[in-house]
Amino acid sequence: MKALHKAQHEQLQEIVDNLIQARKEQSFSIEEMAMKTLIRPALLQALEEGRFEDLPEPIFVQGFILRYADALGLNGSSLAEQFIKISDPPELKEVTPEVEPKTNIYIPIFLPYLVLVVFASLVLFYILNSGRKVETISQDANFQQTTKAETKPPQSVTSPSVSIPITQASPTPSTTQSPTPSATPSPTPSPASKQVEVTVELQGKSWLRVVADGKQVFQGILDKGAQKTWTAEKRLLIRSGNAGAVLISTNKQKAKVLGGEGAIKQVVLTPESE
Repeated sequence: MKALHKAQHEQLQEIVDNLIQARKEQSFSIEEMAMKTLIRPALLQALEEGRFEDLPEPIFVQGFILRYADALGLNGSSLAEQFIKISDPPELKEVTPEVEPKTNIYIPIFLPYLVLVVFASLVLFYILNSGRKVETISQDANFQQTTKAETKPPQSVTSPSVSIPITQASPTPSTTQSPTPSATPSPTPSPASKQVEVTVELQGKSWLRVVADGKQVFQGILDKGAQKTWTAEKRLLIRSGNAGAVLISTNKQKAKVLGGEGAIKQVVLTPESE
């Protein structure tokens, strides 16, 4: 790809920085992204290092950005459109004067774009199908880990309750036994009610990561129409790779959009959050 102006270089670097940030947050290496997008690692390395002069024509770079963003759960179409606005079209104007009388010359210029779009759609279809299988396996593993962690605490709680001899205080003060049952039931329901419940509904495809009370309970890509609910006792963290596609409802309140379309946003919710 030919050298860009300073403003074009900065705008393209901003798009690439968003892709790098999303890749590192999801702990993907360049080799893994090359397998997901079917793009050579050398081209991905040149794209991330800002060596745009080593890349092919802008029409191919547009396809790279589209596949790269979709593989990370971002809005690849909007990022590809931003790149189209950045790319400089004067090269096409220099070629068109020689071919002005021939109207059929425009067909070969348009055909490679169509072939690229069809090929990219087939690759994305294959990646999404294979990615769903991996997500289901990881979700099942996370669910088994969380269920094992949840079953262990009750065993440790019951052991001290049996070992503490509460019956020793009963024979000495006969009158003190009457106020204790009336005072104990009142504080027990209050802590159980203090927790945060969040329901998420997807208006489009987005990558999500959910951490409840310091434990990661979900990480993956959800498609449009998916709906999930999580609860936490003290703190619930939600991070999205496409905030405009996420509707979030806290403690059964009215759902709101998490953020802008294609934006990466993170929120932390507590039982007092509205």
